[in-house]
Amino acid sequence: MTQKEITLVVPGLRRFADKAYGELPGPIERLAALELMIARSRKFKTGDHNLIETLWRLFGMPPVADAGFPMAALAHSLKYETSPGQWYMHCDPVVIQPNRDHLLMLGNSHLDLTEREAAHIIRDINAAYEDQPWRVKLVSPHEWIMEMPDAPAIKTHPMNSVIGKKINDFLPSGRDAKTWRALMNEWQMLLHSHPVNQTRADKGLPVANSVWFWGEGRFPVTVAESKTRQWAQCWSCHTATLALAKLNKIPRVDAPETGSLWLAQAVTPGSHLVVIDYLDAHELVADPAKWRQMLSHLNEQWFAPLLSALQERALYRIILFTADGWSYELTAALAKRWWKRIKALN
Repeated sequence: MTQKEITLVVPGLRRFADKAYGELPGPIERLAALELMIARSRKFKTGDHNLIETLWRLFGMPPVADAGFPMAALAHSLKYETSPGQWYMHCDPVVIQPNRDHLLMLGNSHLDLTEREAAHIIRDINAAYEDQPWRVKLVSPHEWIMEMPDAPAIKTHPMNSVIGKKINDFLPSGRDAKTWRALMNEWQMLLHSHPVNQTRADKGLPVANSVWFWGEGRFPVTVAESKTRQWAQCWSCHTATLALAKLNKIPRVDAPETGSLWLAQAVTPGSHLVVIDYLDAHELVADPAKWRQMLSHLNEQWFAPLLSALQERALYRIILFTADGWSYELTAALAKRWWKRIKALN
């Protein structure tokens, strides 16, 4: 392909259809570029329920078993040699808030651990459990990965799906659940007395008072190259996106801050995959007004310049995936369908 097109994946975009987001007080700012794209695109059902399902299909990956997507193995592969024969699981540091009759998951986006602090804690965890077959590795201060030869019989829940909820219904389940729940309790005690957390508490900083097991599985294998869609480049700062691009030998680039910058940097012809996931952040999900503000920013910084480039024939096509069951396809010809009424997104 000598022309250039963009496939843009933006989870959380269609929350404008939710009641809480559509009934904000005060006048609703019009989003001209996005409104035109939604109104005049061809709209398709995809069957995807979330970002990971969307990415899995876009990269042509084989179906996964009931165990779920091996997110830990993918994250591990960005920093370390990763073997399909090993088994991996996230054991991410988190903040759990004790209430009178339950424990509430707060996640770790506000934790701000440094790499040195995280490495110190991991080193002491591995030393305390040196007789165990697993080892904990640091991928980032917020992403810790366990590597082991055999798969325990447990089922877990992704951390992001538990944020803001009581954790009791989401703890590991399965034949080996008792062992892993006990290990979580032991780590909580280790974290409570750890020098890193004591120092942070003295400074008034949030402390990691637990870990969360999730994303277990072995490193995936790709399907035959002829059956996968070959992207010219993959643009993202999202861990799983970058890992899948690396697995499929697709050039990876950090996503720029704006569509104008992307248009200037994406000089390679062909299909480009761009993943922007900040509209799906938990703190925005819980704050519709802030989410709407960020949607306006995305419209101005990404959708407007991309639409202009499409109308000027600098782009052949824009494909938008919202990672909730829908996709939108827009070409310059489709954008001219004046009889398709443009409506406010609410």
